[in-house]
Amino acid sequence: MTVRTFARSVIGLAVAAAISGTAVAEGVVDKGVTFTIGGAYTDFDSYRGLDNKWAPELGIGYRYNDRFSVEGIYSEFKTDQKGGNDARLRNYRLDAFYDLQPFSGGVTPYIVAGIGELHENLQHASDREDTRMNMGVGLRKALTPNLSVRGDLRAIRSLDYNQTEGMMNVALTWTFGEPAAQPVEAVVEETIVEETVIAPLDSDNDGVLDADDLCPGTPAGATVDATGCVPQEEIDLLVEFDFDSANITDGAMTRIAEMGEFLQRYPEISIRVEGHTDDSGPAAYNKSLSQRRADSVRTVLLEQYDIDGSRIEAVGVGEEDPIADNSTLAGRKQNRRVVAEVL
Repeated sequence: MTVRTFARSVIGLAVAAAISGTAVAEGVVDKGVTFTIGGAYTDFDSYRGLDNKWAPELGIGYRYNDRFSVEGIYSEFKTDQKGGNDARLRNYRLDAFYDLQPFSGGVTPYIVAGIGELHENLQHASDREDTRMNMGVGLRKALTPNLSVRGDLRAIRSLDYNQTEGMMNVALTWTFGEPAAQPVEAVVEETIVEETVIAPLDSDNDGVLDADDLCPGTPAGATVDATGCVPQEEIDLLVEFDFDSANITDGAMTRIAEMGEFLQRYPEISIRVEGHTDDSGPAAYNKSLSQRRADSVRTVLLEQYDIDGSRIEAVGVGEEDPIADNSTLAGRKQNRRVVAEVL
């Protein structure tokens, strides 16, 4: 197979994956050693006096999580000099990839940056070596839980000759390991349990039916109010948020309504609303995002239930107090939440 035929085959796979809407039902492997085979087309600067060429590439790397990975690349190929002589090129490169959203198998945009060394063995001319930096953007998509395809466009800057060149890269990557557990399965199992196990009307025996109980699980014999809560006790709102969002979903409004009615019923009570995030992204950004989530819940309570603003304190905790494992999709979803504590 020629280099041109190989490159066209890899491009064909990349295009087919990009336009395919089929999801990887088993989930994807988002952590482990990676092996890559692909091709790169380099648009050489006129200074080099070389013909543009497709070149095969091999790479070994490591994916740290569903966003970040690194990869070492080796490429060796021949091309022609503008004067008609041959040139043999070897390229060593280290690239770092950052997915702009957690990679779960669908088409995912990413940014890439790297540094490498190009060795030029020129016929009837002195050999040259050149350190080059590259940066670009691309898309990746899973074909199976372990196999994914990607394509990107990059700008390359020569540090030795101050030239800027372009490169198009396509590749297939195999990630060794098992796919992460999918939250969909957990939801199905939980639904089956709910359908087969009939919960008691008053599970904590505090005299308040579960449907009206804001504080399930109070100790036996504890004195509770009409909402099932011990005075001055924490009440968990369990308001969850979508990824990188402070918008309240329709499903969360029922729980917030219960809190609004509770505050109307007991005007002497004040609460602190705490916003939380998962650990995706910088900690400073997560702190700001958690504050916006807490402010969103506070705003609903003030505007829709006419609660005095001095009774509700909103605090952003950030990623510092998780209640579930941030290494799984289900755990991160649980950590994106707002809770309320009676002061």
